[in-house]
Amino acid sequence: MCTAVSCFSSDSYFGRNLDYEYSFDENVIIIPRNFIFKFKEQKQLPEHYAIIGVGIKQENYPLMFDCMNEHGLAFAGLNFPHNAVYNDYKSDSLNLAPYELPLWILAKYKTVREIIPVLEDVNLLNIPFSSKYPLTPLHFTFADKKEMIVFEVTENGNEIYYNELNTLTNNPVFSVMSEEMNKYIGLSVRNPVYSENDIYESNGLGGLGLPGDYSSRSRFVRAVFNNKNMKKYCNNSYDVVQFFHLLNSVYQLEGCVETKNGGLSKTIYSSCMNLNTGDLYYTTYENTQVKCLSLHRENLDSEELKVYPLIKTPCFLYGN
Repeated sequence: MCTAVSCFSSDSYFGRNLDYEYSFDENVIIIPRNFIFKFKEQKQLPEHYAIIGVGIKQENYPLMFDCMNEHGLAFAGLNFPHNAVYNDYKSDSLNLAPYELPLWILAKYKTVREIIPVLEDVNLLNIPFSSKYPLTPLHFTFADKKEMIVFEVTENGNEIYYNELNTLTNNPVFSVMSEEMNKYIGLSVRNPVYSENDIYESNGLGGLGLPGDYSSRSRFVRAVFNNKNMKKYCNNSYDVVQFFHLLNSVYQLEGCVETKNGGLSKTIYSSCMNLNTGDLYYTTYENTQVKCLSLHRENLDSEELKVYPLIKTPCFLYGN
């Protein structure tokens, strides 16, 4: 289970929590402009926009969990069990495997508006990357410096939603999830009025009634409320800190969520991308110190992937 959000201040930010029961040995991967993209059913792309994000490298192929390109178009894939539908090849469609989708889109396009007709034509193929990496049921979100959309392929076909709530979690489908917010329209950041017989603190009751569990619906509501109401500093350093506090409000603490396999889910990592500067920030469950890598400090005309393992060793700063 995961949460992705967009946040707009003086700069635009996009990122996510990846929640799972174990790590995939994630890395920050930088894909330069001349790395050759190979696709199952499409021609190779020897030249394209540069990309930075979090994923894993397998057989010299970047399997990306979330990423952005040099023009500030960003992507994240989130778990979507029992709803995602992948298909056989269709001769009249743009045939892409689900793990190829972010690479094709971010390699060629700059904005959300550009990609909407492309997504309408996409046919997601039922082709796994390998026997070691079977397909995961996913839905997808794309964001740029102005807006965010959701892309779902279900039994009803391709669905694209403008996401004015700037948040995505998991099930149910986005149209149902967004309707969930209707229950919470009256939530206020101010203290409600109590009778003199009620015992409460004078401050800190903003958002009274927000759901507090770890379910997709509850995380969605909390993230939307906090994103809408949190202070935007119009200062990159403070806005990045606020972004991680936002993700922390829907963080999964190990031991509190048991998966169907009997494992314990936790927030493996959190990411924050500045879509204006090309900087990627991240924290991990074991090391909450914010780390930063910048796309534009790399040789973007290279032909080789650059891989930086996520730092997961606990780190403490001592001082008096």
